[in-house]
Amino acid sequence: MIAAFGKDGDFWPSALELAGGDLHKFSKLPLDERLSSFAANFISALQKRPMTQAIMAWEIIETNELTEELERVREQSIMEFFKLFFMKDETNTDLQAIIMLVGAAISYLVLRSKNIDLYGGIDIGSKQGWGRLQDGIDAIIKSVLKPE
Repeated sequence: MIAAFGKDGDFWPSALELAGGDLHKFSKLPLDERLSSFAANFISALQKRPMTQAIMAWEIIETNELTEELERVREQSIMEFFKLFFMKDETNTDLQAIIMLVGAAISYLVLRSKNIDLYGGIDIGSKQGWGRLQDGIDAIIKSVLKPE
């Protein structure tokens, strides 16, 4: 039942949601724009899922059969998305590691934004603060992907 909830219960954002609603259009974007769009869509998707946030916070302090099953669903979903849109890109950069680090930072800050307003002087409770964070993510992406 938990696996069904994880897959079909709007627990985790779908590939379509992470791609901004159009898989074909997303696949045609340049790599830096795909990465930036993925980050923005992931932020939005997590922010609108309070139950997902609560479960993610719970997973940090406790592991059990339920959290392990939801972790499997989440891992499968994100890896399918990665394989669809990022495995074909040939760069000298470990895109999987970069995406996972950005995703982890987003997850952490979305969870923290439920209990604090400021993180490192940035208002993570406001659209302006998240805009600054998105600009920071975009700068990281551009610097990581710039030709050597």
